[in-house]
Amino acid sequence: MNPNMILIEVLIIDQKPEKNVTTKMQLEKNSIVQDIFTQISKKNNQINQINYIIQLNDDDTLIDLDLRMPVVQLQNKKIQIKQKTWADQAEQQFVNSQRRDTITKHDDHADAPLNHIQAFKYEKFTVVKINERGKRQDRILGIDQFRIYNMNKKENLGLFERILNNKNSGTKFPQRLIEDIVDIRIAHQFLYITFKQENDYKELKFDTLDSKIAQKIFKKINFIRDFQIATQKYRASSQKQD
Repeated sequence: MNPNMILIEVLIIDQKPEKNVTTKMQLEKNSIVQDIFTQISKKNNQINQINYIIQLNDDDTLIDLDLRMPVVQLQNKKIQIKQKTWADQAEQQFVNSQRRDTITKHDDHADAPLNHIQAFKYEKFTVVKINERGKRQDRILGIDQFRIYNMNKKENLGLFERILNNKNSGTKFPQRLIEDIVDIRIAHQFLYITFKQENDYKELKFDTLDSKIAQKIFKKINFIRDFQIATQKYRASSQKQD
């Protein structure tokens, strides 16, 4: 095989399990997950990123993959594509967090370099939010490859039910885009995140109760931010070449 190519194996899941199909494809090493859809849709145009979702099966934990993720990170991994359900289409990120609710004891990667799979995996952290008046509020901080979820314990326990019932109770800003972060810093166990908010900026302060947890959150968010910036630069460069 060409040394500049990698082999990816994908399981295409049908509504009838007996019709599941495994396909293999060669992709350039600089390809991204979206290119997997492109290859498959050439053979079956019904399979596309609008109606289907691509996932990593990591020890029976399903992780939705960012379409911008480099495929080289997925070599020798279990990849599957399935048709989106109503819940997937309604609110994919929230459903993922509920489905993977057991991922509360995250990998100890404070002192180890992150990879895309670790960084994009949904994780939850028990923290204390400190408002402008110094009031301390218990929170669950959820982080995936796109968003940060600021939930109180009631929201965390009843997340799936809130989605289905379209309830708006709970924290004022239950989720924020990572791409809206303009600054993030840590001081011992304290985490400070500044977001763009409408025409202004909003700094949130959290006590993570442990400096190692603060470092984990800091590294995870910065990895995703750096990836988003690199992706934007790559796309801008590609458009200029076209």
